[in-house]
Amino acid sequence: MTTVSRVTRQDAAARLSVSEATVDRMIKRGELQVEKEPQGTRYKVWVLLECAGEAPADNTAENSVSSADSSAGNGVYTVSTPAENSVQAREEEVYTGIDELAALRTENRGLRELADYHREQLRDSEWRYRELMEQLQLSQNNVASLTRALPAAEEETRAHLRRRWWPFGKGRG
Repeated sequence: MTTVSRVTRQDAAARLSVSEATVDRMIKRGELQVEKEPQGTRYKVWVLLECAGEAPADNTAENSVSSADSSAGNGVYTVSTPAENSVQAREEEVYTGIDELAALRTENRGLRELADYHREQLRDSEWRYRELMEQLQLSQNNVASLTRALPAAEEETRAHLRRRWWPFGKGRG
């Protein structure tokens, strides 16, 4: 069985003893397999390196199990040979029963925390909405009371405002 390790471009350059620019050229030429992980509008690029008979190295915190990416393990993938292509063999490579349960519990805990966070955000946004509506109502009441407090316009001012729009001819004053 061949293991494939998921590493950053910098780690791949260090393992292959080449520069990062060389790793980029190797990726463009198709000499190295990559995996793109979406992060907003950009991608995090992971280089997939084969480690024949070598124990997977746990380099950084990026390769550790997270609740959002529990199925990827610690950044190490197993590639099965044609003799091992049964569904049961692949499932055993990914998880043992205890690991699967622990991963599912971790994922469940993460999803609950995310749901609680979204619930808090929704409560806060509803509170802000109510506050804005109250402020809008107060400002509309203020405008209405100030409008009523204004003095009535005089008659000659009204006549001046009713000037004709046509600049040539009658009514120009």
